[in-house]
Amino acid sequence: MTQKEWEKIGSKWRTTSSKIATVYPALEEVMGNIKGKRILDVGCGDGHGVIWCRERGADCIGVDLSLDMIKACKKRDPEGKYFVEDVKNLKTKKKFDYIISIMVFLSFDKKEEITKAIRNMASKLDKNGKLIMVCPHPAFDCINENMDAMVSKSEGEYSYSKKGLPIIYKHKTEGYTLRDFHWMIEDYVGCIKEAGLVIEDILEPLPLPESEKENPKLYRARINFPQYIFFVCK
Repeated sequence: MTQKEWEKIGSKWRTTSSKIATVYPALEEVMGNIKGKRILDVGCGDGHGVIWCRERGADCIGVDLSLDMIKACKKRDPEGKYFVEDVKNLKTKKKFDYIISIMVFLSFDKKEEITKAIRNMASKLDKNGKLIMVCPHPAFDCINENMDAMVSKSEGEYSYSKKGLPIIYKHKTEGYTLRDFHWMIEDYVGCIKEAGLVIEDILEPLPLPESEKENPKLYRARINFPQYIFFVCK
């Protein structure tokens, strides 16, 4: 999505149940005990990730492009640390044990920009730090059945091999739309390597079994078509 689209959405954005049931359990598996760790949440949205990290004893900072979003984060979480910053131009002088980037890179329409953003985040990692990139699973980003809040439709005929294909997302209840871009797994891997990082692990997390009770149909769809892919890099 463009910066203007994201700024227009602003504080309307809410962390979806899919992230709560899928992304954050997987993050806990990857990072383990984070008490005392320094964490940067890039594209922090409504601040859910910052609060989640702080509840586990980490020192976490959240940054996002949207001033409205950051204002909402500070109001919701007065003790949290939130700043307006661009992933391509991070200004913080600190180094981090973990940098988390959740659903940020699908908004870039050029691979060169993805590489630039990854390289910029990598420069903020501690010597043994790790970057965790969470992206929509490229093999299943055309599937609507596994999304609780959004519906999507490609601009033009969909093909997995159409790199940079624009995908239009519409929120089911809020009504806003945004445009993101489809990238293949090899594109993400290539950008990571070009940025000078090594992939330590790739995960395709499935939702927590207990989430089936809330919505069995949605749970089955997410089992059949994983929503997310994790790239754990160092």
